[in-house]
Amino acid sequence: DISCSLVGSEMCIRDRSMISDYRSLETENWQHKLGTDAIAADIEDINQCIDTICTTQKGSIPYNPEFGLPLMDFMDKPINLVASKIAVQTLDTLKLQEPRATYQDCKVKEIDENGCLRLLISYTYNQTSMTKEVSVPWQR
Repeated sequence: DISCSLVGSEMCIRDRSMISDYRSLETENWQHKLGTDAIAADIEDINQCIDTICTTQKGSIPYNPEFGLPLMDFMDKPINLVASKIAVQTLDTLKLQEPRATYQDCKVKEIDENGCLRLLISYTYNQTSMTKEVSVPWQR
């Protein structure tokens, strides 16, 4: 029993046979946690969607070519020249593709000499008005 639903412009496929009784969940905002049999609901669901959006190359999903970030636009460029562009592009993309949150800020942090970055994204979950910060590793 597989169902599909749209979350923003992201298509989430949920295999409902993986959990014992999906009808007992107290939210409609859920998906399976990546790599586990556990459930990501509400804030965890949004965090996982943000991670997926931020680490997916725009154009890499054939039937949803607008999904993700244009990661290649920032490859091999000095971080001091593209950090603000990455932050603006990330916030603009998240506003369109994950509308269950209101985004306040995105900071780009360089964490090692190999060019591995971390995006620090601050947002408010619209359903509960809870403010959260999520950290997304981003390999350039």
